[in-house]
Amino acid sequence: MPLECLVVSRHQPSIRALGAVLEELHIASEICSEPQHALDQMERRHFGAVVLDFDTRGAAQLLASARMTSTHQKSVIFAAISRCTATGSAFELGANFVLYKPLTGEQVGRALRAARGFMRPERRELARHRMEALAYISWDKESPSPALLIDVNERGVAIQAAGPISAAGPVQVRLLFPGTLIEAKGEITWADTQGRAGIQLLELAPRDRRELKNWVTTQSEKGRTVPANGHRTKARAMAAKQGGYR
Repeated sequence: MPLECLVVSRHQPSIRALGAVLEELHIASEICSEPQHALDQMERRHFGAVVLDFDTRGAAQLLASARMTSTHQKSVIFAAISRCTATGSAFELGANFVLYKPLTGEQVGRALRAARGFMRPERRELARHRMEALAYISWDKESPSPALLIDVNERGVAIQAAGPISAAGPVQVRLLFPGTLIEAKGEITWADTQGRAGIQLLELAPRDRRELKNWVTTQSEKGRTVPANGHRTKARAMAAKQGGYR
């Protein structure tokens, strides 16, 4: 698969300078002007490189969040900063390279060529399907906590919890799919400061694995990548009742 670079910036001259070099190096680019939109993209896709304009509000927090996810721990991250900004904070947060604004083609080209060998393309084998339904997760003997299921494939799910998930490792998962309940043992593989997390499904009973596979197969045949009809309102209402979303 081709290399992809996420650019988070509102500064058009910087975007143009980056775009020209990325095109020359045959690296596909995704432009986001808002860190929240960028975070959503990073949850669903892998980017071999990320360029963060530190003059964009929330860029520093986005950098810290990116390094907390397993999919972007090894991505090459560039921090684009103004000349008067200290470089130390960018490196401390996890940036690999610093670009000084105003960006020039020569500077960007030199940095991207140096980093290109460390960029890795997306290697996800299974497509994820958008779905909003209720899920419950629990650690050991703790009471299950409600969360919103936001996407799923045969190997794992992504959830949105009411707050940051501090406990990594093994979890019990209950997924309230349309017309059925699926239970599994899983492991949290990444989490961010906004309450989103990815869970790899490790152990399912044969019946539950069959139900999950049938649902994913049906969505693949339909080509659906949008939330299942009618479950967003119900899921949020149920979670709010349990002390989750508002």
